[in-house]
Amino acid sequence: MLDDLEGRLDERPVTRVPRRLLSHEGPEVPTREQQELKLVQMERYIRKHALQVTFYDELAAGARSETVTSEEEARRLGFYLFWNLKSDLDQEELTLDDLERFMRPKDARAAFAMLDADGNGRVSCAEVSAAVASVFRDRENLAASLADARSVVGSLELVIGGVLHVIMVFLYLVIFGVNVLQFYLSFSSLVLAFSFVFQQSLRMIYENAVFLFVIHPYDIGDTLLLDGEQCRVDAINITYTTLTSVSNAQVWYPNEKLRQSQFTNMSESGFKGESLKLSVDLDTPMEVLDSLKTVAQQVIDANSNEYSGSPAVTLAPSDLPFKMTLSIWWSYSHSGIDLGRMGRARTLMYKALVQELVKLGVRYSIPINGSEGKPREQAGTSSQNNDSSAAALAAAAHFTQVVATQAGLHSAK
Repeated sequence: MLDDLEGRLDERPVTRVPRRLLSHEGPEVPTREQQELKLVQMERYIRKHALQVTFYDELAAGARSETVTSEEEARRLGFYLFWNLKSDLDQEELTLDDLERFMRPKDARAAFAMLDADGNGRVSCAEVSAAVASVFRDRENLAASLADARSVVGSLELVIGGVLHVIMVFLYLVIFGVNVLQFYLSFSSLVLAFSFVFQQSLRMIYENAVFLFVIHPYDIGDTLLLDGEQCRVDAINITYTTLTSVSNAQVWYPNEKLRQSQFTNMSESGFKGESLKLSVDLDTPMEVLDSLKTVAQQVIDANSNEYSGSPAVTLAPSDLPFKMTLSIWWSYSHSGIDLGRMGRARTLMYKALVQELVKLGVRYSIPINGSEGKPREQAGTSSQNNDSSAAALAAAAHFTQVVATQAGLHSAK
């Protein structure tokens, strides 16, 4: 169509108006043919340079990228995917019907379950971007795991190959008619000497191989809770594992130490649960429990992308007399790997609960004499100390009054 229009424009003569006729009538006005030719040239320039004129052109430009090389590109791809899958641009969330327009119902339900991370039946643009970025990270970590697995297998291959070569040497000696027994007696003393040197190394390699391949507690990209600190697994070797701490510091952790340590694989764990425990007075009204549960449920409903499930408010005994422990429990919609996200959600919950506690007047009172929780003898000693302090203060006040009176009489004289 574009070529036909250009051909017709080339065949038709262009009408030119003499300048002398327009010298007193203002600037020259282009004809219709000239305007069409300019529009055609502009369209060809836009298509050649891939200019993004409208929002639809911007979405199409995002779909032209065939390979994703970074997490930022993966999130951008998720953004364009969200806007291309929606049936209506004014629609704020993605529905199951939108996915069924492009795939079979069974595949659409599986894809919708993958995109709906919090399971609330609504998929936002942020969830689609996070899901695509998660797929990119999983594939990247899988490639790194395969590379590290090949290096570990290569190390084991060298050890096993060395043992097989020693066995083959004895077979060659038998074939060539050498006295193997005499050779073994002279060779065994050398083997015995080297066994004291390599015994620990061979044992460590065997135990690490069983730990990494048989037990297989983690993969590259997993987040471990080790010694109370979160660490991300970056590389796995036969002798050590490279971890990256929260402060972005790389730590080379020996595998034999990891075998003996207790750690948690947060990437393989479910949704993280957390609780806030407070010590309150024994005469705290029981209506406080229902009020705190209502407030926590309101926070969860207003931020369904951050929380899941229902809160729980319980009472437990306290070690202090005339006190009890108030515990408020809730669950997040993620495993808590993202510390920034979890910190923002925790602060939001804490803020709502503290405001409600202050509003209800819940307190933790401390006795004036400080004798609560002490034995009878200590309480009596504390009372005696308080009486002595009061007597000392009274004596000091009397002495000050006497000095002031004498100073007044002296000035009067």
